[in-house]
Amino acid sequence: MGSVSYPADAFTTSLYKKDEAYRFNAWISDFPTNYFKQFVDDGLKPFLKKYGYSLGFSNSRLNSYCVRWAYSYSNKYPGEVIEFTKWAHSGLMDDYEWYLYKIPQDDWNMFMKSWENQGFLDDSDIGHAQCNDLVTFIWQCIDLNNSVEYYNYLEIMGDNEETEENNVHDENNAYGGDRRTY
Repeated sequence: MGSVSYPADAFTTSLYKKDEAYRFNAWISDFPTNYFKQFVDDGLKPFLKKYGYSLGFSNSRLNSYCVRWAYSYSNKYPGEVIEFTKWAHSGLMDDYEWYLYKIPQDDWNMFMKSWENQGFLDDSDIGHAQCNDLVTFIWQCIDLNNSVEYYNYLEIMGDNEETEENNVHDENNAYGGDRRTY
């Protein structure tokens, strides 16, 4: 049996959507024209390129994601977890840890400070929450297949595996891996 839709439900939903659109338009109007496009093109892309990473998604999608991500902080409930649903890659935790290692937190902090605006990466509670999450959000937008640093990482990890394989000892002699005498 299907769900029943009542006119009151449709009316309430339309009011909510209008209210949400109003709040979004009020929020976005506080920023200079094309602020988030400039944030991506003149801020994120050069910053990440300096460390060998590049962003995935088309420019319009990336700009839209940045706006939605930033806005979600001004419109969330206390304790609500904001999740990004579409990633630009399928990297693993080791890949993420390398990314965190390669881009120092102090550099991220200076970058965020340079793009601070009221309601975005500022000293407000919302701005602090955005600052705490920006590195993770950007990780989800990185295109690992087009990032030079990712291939450097894979090469380094490949060299480490070869080194470990070369250190394997012959177990059949007195100086093998377990040091037993025969």
